[in-house]
Amino acid sequence: MRAVFLSYYFPPLQAPRAVQVARLARYSSLPIRVLCAAAGAESPREGVEVRVFPDRSPRWWHLAKHILYLPDAQRPWALGVAGVAEREGLVGRDDVLVTFGQPMSDHLAGLRLKRALGMPWIAHFSDPWSDNPYLLPIPFARAKLARMEQTVIGAADRVLFTSAETADLVMAKYPEAWRDKVSVLPHAYDPALYGDPPPRGRGGPLLLRYLGNFYRQRNPLALAKALNLLLRTRPEILADVRIELIGRWVGHAGWTPAALGLPENLLSLRKPVGYAESLRLMREADALLIIDAPFERNVFFPSKLVDYLGAGRPLVALTPSGTTADIVAAAGGLVASPASEAGIAEGIERALAGLRAGLLPAPAQEVVRRYAVSRVAAEFDALVRGVA
Repeated sequence: MRAVFLSYYFPPLQAPRAVQVARLARYSSLPIRVLCAAAGAESPREGVEVRVFPDRSPRWWHLAKHILYLPDAQRPWALGVAGVAEREGLVGRDDVLVTFGQPMSDHLAGLRLKRALGMPWIAHFSDPWSDNPYLLPIPFARAKLARMEQTVIGAADRVLFTSAETADLVMAKYPEAWRDKVSVLPHAYDPALYGDPPPRGRGGPLLLRYLGNFYRQRNPLALAKALNLLLRTRPEILADVRIELIGRWVGHAGWTPAALGLPENLLSLRKPVGYAESLRLMREADALLIIDAPFERNVFFPSKLVDYLGAGRPLVALTPSGTTADIVAAAGGLVASPASEAGIAEGIERALAGLRAGLLPAPAQEVVRRYAVSRVAAEFDALVRGVA
């Protein structure tokens, strides 16, 4: 039996999905063939064959495809690879096909191959699809995405989500019998990628770091307002504190803390870094910051959170109730609501007091071990064998 991964993203493409798919491939005990778009991709271990189908779209065409195609710009690539895989026998009836979204077009490729060949098929979702709160409120597009999602989930033999909250949100609208095909497989971290922790009492200002991009409702505005509130009312709280945001605010290139009324010695920006460097920066911080959109409930399990857990640094989450809040609280971190600047300010104040007093601990190891890649990969292998 062989697993065939169809995933647009794979290293060296710089995307969280690429990291997680390659991690499963490396630590799985199964023979695997990977079909991906990552030019220069290499096998992560013996027993994993990587076939690359580069997406050579010029930038203008890639941008145009975001407008022309649903569910995403990768649809021509995904359906094209499905056609090649069918014609050239890259997927067989005895294989188990595993498709990974994002992009959700990977699942449309899986649907085509399932209909043509009838092999067992696992559809792996890192995010909700038609229920995604970040989608633009365009009724006809949402309706079409809902039909695509229903067809994919109905045809797949097993559907994987990274959190129970995502599974509940997506599956609430489907027949109860479909829940039997649902499993939760969380993101995983690789302990081998982290160096030694920094020495205790390294001196200097307290350093809180956020690593990742911002977009739409998940942005640094509420944090900036909360910091401004503290500067006006309790400036001593922020003495000798540095907060670094490492990544991009998509659609807001060139923004500065000064534009939000903050001194750069308090809040500073750094350009995105490579994955290995991001892990080093996590490891060196006094605490790691999570900033989520102020939704009523958060169903997302951000992959950076699992990397944070592996880094072993105290966690401070500005997040509503839901997946991230539950994981951080179970690990011993601090959770504050992002719904108001006063709530964020109060959370930052508690976090800084805890760090200064040594009362905000590193994540509890019994929680961290749940997400170790050896354990998650073993669960994945069992799921694949179960549908074979």
